Amino acid sequence: MTPTWSTAPVDDLPRLTVDGRDTGLALWSARTRRERNIGLLGTDSIDGALWITRCNWVHCFRMRHTIDVVYVGRRGRVVAVTTMPPNRMGLPRPLARAVVEMRQGDASRLGIRKGSVLAASPPEPPPPPAPDSEGHQNNTLRPIH
Repeated sequence: MTPTWSTAPVDDLPRLTVDGRDTGLALWSARTRRERNIGLLGTDSIDGALWITRCNWVHCFRMRHTIDVVYVGRRGRVVAVTTMPPNRMGLPRPLARAVVEMRQGDASRLGIRKGSVLAASPPEPPPPPAPDSEGHQNNTLRPIH
């Protein structure tokens, strides 16, 4: 499931990296006030992670599921990791510049801990066009997203 405010296809999203290692986890980014306020509200889960910019605390009021919350400081360094069930309020983390929300258990599974460095890697480029039936390369122009 994707954030309710997003229309981006999962394949077009950057991927979360941990200490330079690509996790393969799709990474949405909540940049506007509206996106940050909504976050993961209205979802039953998330297929990836949500990076919330300009944020040092979150709440889980009206959430339907437990999430891992990763507080990210300067240069992507993790300052704290916690798990938050629905209807809880997190503590502000003064050193955090962003928060990454993900499915419960994903932070541990991916080896995210205090001191880890998180970043976004660009999405995988599309595969080259397949040759046509006569072995010629298909050079049809495609729209750029």
